[in-house]
Amino acid sequence: MNFLELAKARVSCRSYSGAPVSKESVMSVMEAGRLAPSARNRQNWAFYYAQIGDRAENFIEACYGQKFVGQAHGFIAVCDKTDDYVMKCGQNAGSVDCSIAMTFMIMRATEIGLGTCWLGRFSPERVKSLLDIPESYAVVACSTIGHPAGETPRQPRKELSEVFDLRS
Repeated sequence: MNFLELAKARVSCRSYSGAPVSKESVMSVMEAGRLAPSARNRQNWAFYYAQIGDRAENFIEACYGQKFVGQAHGFIAVCDKTDDYVMKCGQNAGSVDCSIAMTFMIMRATEIGLGTCWLGRFSPERVKSLLDIPESYAVVACSTIGHPAGETPRQPRKELSEVFDLRS
């Protein structure tokens, strides 16, 4: 599968089979995050993974009642070690770097047949507590991960002409 095929295959999975994810698969996904680029190659991130298991209700609560979170086998949090480095363009490097790392992880998970869903609704404080993340770290990105329960329909994407303007 080439990269565009992989990008087209990636969907936000909100229905999981409950089957376990192997340690090898988890490590492969984390390795993809480790290889992501970062501002000035600082790699100022920390990756956390937890099996959801019998703590499903705790994870659902940490994600403001999103029930599908409890169906997933695992939960990933990508954190900035919070040194507040701002790039010359005005963007906080931690948010950008952690988002790139999570994107690499999600794409690797897709490549090996796992489903993910990047979560936009979560309590950083509750996630820190569940994963024993240091208080000084900022939880930037979270995702569920597991084996999909069947096919997840792909949401429509805007046409390239709607989001791209070629300047000469």
